[in-house]
Amino acid sequence: MTLGTFTRKTLASLLLMVLGGWSAWLWLTLAGPTAGMTSFKTLEPLSIEGQTAAALPVGTVLYYDTGFAEGHGRYLAYFYHKGVIAQEALPKAFWPGQASISPLWLWNVDPEQAPDQAAMTREDIVAAVRAGQLSRQELAAIVESLPR
Repeated sequence: MTLGTFTRKTLASLLLMVLGGWSAWLWLTLAGPTAGMTSFKTLEPLSIEGQTAAALPVGTVLYYDTGFAEGHGRYLAYFYHKGVIAQEALPKAFWPGQASISPLWLWNVDPEQAPDQAAMTREDIVAAVRAGQLSRQELAAIVESLPR
């Protein structure tokens, strides 16, 4: 193999890699799962309907999916999760295009009813442990929620 052939093959390989990367970026941008959806960050926490109290924190990115004649809209959110999720399989769709979507309701949190989010200090935690007011599970949850 001559130097000219080696150079041409190297340049052709680099060009193909660049074109492949550009094609992947273009597909993810124009035809990805959120293509064409308006995205925004929440400015206040939103309460999630469910069996237990839960909330989306301030700054959660939501993607507007669709609106309904009744006046409500449907949004998508993406989450990271480590570990195994307890789950159950959903039945297949009865006809093409039918989706197995069961959205939950989000509600604006009433500021007067929202719990006080004052951060616990180290002294607060030590005092609660010494007074025997915290179980091991509660203490573990507090420690896990602390910033690293």
